[in-house]
Amino acid sequence: MFFKTEIDATKKIVAVKINEILNETEKEFTVADLRNLQTLFVLRNATDEKERSGEVF
Repeated sequence: MFFKTEIDATKKIVAVKINEILNETEKEFTVADLRNLQTLFVLRNATDEKERSGEVF
């Protein structure tokens, strides 16, 4: 069971972290940056899926 506030908080944190990585335009992306982005997008998609599944209260 997931609570709406947890889902919303997770989505906000993920969005901020993605923006932080993408807005660092003066540096070249490293493998670590790309892995972090991949992890964040997976987390965002999983959060969206939980929200759509109806398991959120």
